[in-house]
Order: sequence, then C-alpha cells, then structure tokens
Amino acid sequence: MLHRCLNIFFLAISLLSTEAFLLPKETTSQQIIHGKSSFSKSRPNIEQKDSDVFKRYSVWSNPQETIDYMDYLGGRAPVPKIDQPSVVLGASTDMKTIIMEKTPFPFEGDVFVERWEDIPEKLVDNQGNEWKDFPIYVCFNEWELEEKVLEAMPGSHPKREDLVFTNENIIEKTLARYGLSRKQTTQMLPFYKLAMNGAVKDHVTTYKVSEFDGESLRCCVSVTCGKWAGAVKERFNRIELQMDIVPWPEYKRHCYERGIFNTCYNVISLCHGGKKFREIVDIQFEELDDMTHELCRCMQKAQTAAMMPPQVMDRMHAMGTLQAYENVTGDISDKKLWPYQVGFFRNAAYMFTQNGFSSPAPMLDEYLGFLKDKGLVDWEDVEVKILGNASVQKGTVGGGMTVGTSFLQPGTGGQQDK
Repeated sequence: MLHRCLNIFFLAISLLSTEAFLLPKETTSQQIIHGKSSFSKSRPNIEQKDSDVFKRYSVWSNPQETIDYMDYLGGRAPVPKIDQPSVVLGASTDMKTIIMEKTPFPFEGDVFVERWEDIPEKLVDNQGNEWKDFPIYVCFNEWELEEKVLEAMPGSHPKREDLVFTNENIIEKTLARYGLSRKQTTQMLPFYKLAMNGAVKDHVTTYKVSEFDGESLRCCVSVTCGKWAGAVKERFNRIELQMDIVPWPEYKRHCYERGIFNTCYNVISLCHGGKKFREIVDIQFEELDDMTHELCRCMQKAQTAAMMPPQVMDRMHAMGTLQAYENVTGDISDKKLWPYQVGFFRNAAYMFTQNGFSSPAPMLDEYLGFLKDKGLVDWEDVEVKILGNASVQKGTVGGGMTVGTSFLQPGTGGQQDK
C-alpha cells in the first residue's frame, strides 16, 4: 500500500513538472497580448521619452547603394565625368591657387571669375575644343557662400548643377536651405595645404589600432561626391594628391568627422590654457575620447548618420599627431567660422533641449560654459541663423546666443530637390 502511494506521489510530481515546463498555462499569443513574450517589443513609456524615443534612429540604413547598383545593371548609371577646362569662381584663396596653378587642365582653358555673372557659356582649350558642360569650382569662404553664390545665383541658372563646393567645414545645412543638399551636388573635402614654398602638402596619413590589424588604415583622406566627382578626382590625382570618390551619405560622415576634430581639439585646448593639439593626444586623451564619443552620438540622433565612435576615436588620435598640428593651439574666436564648426554641434544639442529632451552633448555644453565664464567665448554677438530653416522663428539660449530652431528640417528657400 505504501509503495503504491509513493508511485502515485511521484507520478503527480512528474505531471506537474511537465505542465510547468512543457505546457505553459498561457499560450504564445496570450503572452504577446500581455506583453510577456520575448518575441514582442513593448511600446516605449511616454515617461521614458528622454532615453528611448531616439533609439529607433540608432541604426541607419541607406538604400542608395542598392539603387545605384540596380541603375548600373539596367544601364541607367551616369557616365563618370572626366577632367576638362573648368571655371574657378571666388576670391584669391589657397584652394583657388591650388586648382588654377597646381592642377591646371593640361590643354589650358581654365578661367577664373570673381562673380557668378561672369561665368562664360562655353570654354575653349588650346586645341580648339569647345566645352559647354564644365565644372565650376566655388572657392569662397563658408560665410560668403550664401550672399555671393546661393542667394545671388538664380535657382533657374543652367550652371547651378555644375557648382563644385571646395569648403573644409560643414556647409550641409547651408546647402539644404537652397535645395542643394543632395547626391547630385558636387562637393569636395580637401586635406591639402599650400606650404610656404608653394608646394601642396597632402595630410593623408595611416594608423594602426593594434599590431593585429593587418594593413594600416588611412585617415585625413580628401574625398568628393556628386556629378563632377570623377573630374575632381582626376584633376588632383594628376599631381599625386589623393582624392577618393564616395557616396553622398559617406561624404557627409567625413564632413561631420572633420567638424568633430575641429570642435574637440579647439575646445579642449582652450579649456586647458591653450594646450597644443599633440599634447592633447598624449595627456588629455580621455577627454578627447569622451567628447568624440558624445559628438558621434549627437550626430546619430540629430542627423541619423552612421558614426562609429571607436573608429572615429582612432582617427582623432591619428589626426592629432600630424606634423601640421603639432604646434597648433585652440582657437574658436572667429565668429564668422563658428556656425560651421563648434556652433554646428552646439545648435544640434540646443534643438533637443528646446523640445524638452536632455542635451546629447552635455560635455560640450559644460566646456563651452566654462569658456564663456572665462570670457573666451562671447555668444551674445554670434547669430547661428545659417544652421536653421530660414522660414522659422529663432530662439535664444542663455547668454543671448541666437540659434536656429529647426536643425533637422531641410530649408524651404531656393531650389527644391526633385
């Protein structure tokens, strides 16, 4: 009798175990309804919007490469442009000298003009060939583009599509206001400098993260994109200057990275009494990494740009060790340049705080606040209108700095992208 009771007891335990582990009381559909299944994602709580609302933007997918590949297979891919006689529009800048004197078209024909009204309808080389389709290299400073080119040159002008912007800083929001922030627009991001002896110095360098990385990686490489990218590459490759052609989204990432370099090194240098850039790499490297990571995340949120912080950090260190920057100290006193370097990220952060979110760049905010208290930054005289939409109102932040309020939205002025 005892033996039979024990058998029944162990059988009951076995059945209970089977029900608990193999036959759950709630079906999968019931679990999903109650939000218990690991296969379903619960909706973000409104109270957690500060930390969760932008997580959906942490992964950025760009279908453009697939579209371009399908165009290539279907015979719809545009024919790459080659170098030819060109127009240089602008003032007597270093880039104008490099293009006109150091990389001239072999059969001559290049023309320099100071106003867009003087752009000729056609160019003729010394062999008598006529060129009606040619690139126009724009060699104005960033703060001159709007007044002297984008506002002055009518949106219906037939040569507007042939502009080649040669600026070293972030002008994406400026172009967006006039319908030129798109893949057809030709841009180049040069890392060239004109030396005292007249030679052109290319700052491209290599770096290794560890001895197991294999071949060294490159940074400080000049890049170009857009309609005339092939012609730009050929012109600079002719005198052995490196120039890579990249898709437009990748080009924007290069520009943001260049802006992060200018912002991090200049701000950190000033906060430490004017440290040289090379000293920052050796001593303040933790601050450099923290601010780099912060600004990469800021761009991921504000521009949904695919910025990989660890890789960017490695390139920041490599750029800081270049001979050209060994004795350079921080300087953000140029108010005209502010909107295209530090002000670009400052405005991105303010866009979040204005809408009730925490700043994605608290370290940058703190450091700039320190410099303002020291009297090294005067925001009251700086208007960052070029970063916002021309049609929206402007807000003011503490200290009186005027900022744009629609950082994420493209501009409504000028020609629209079709």
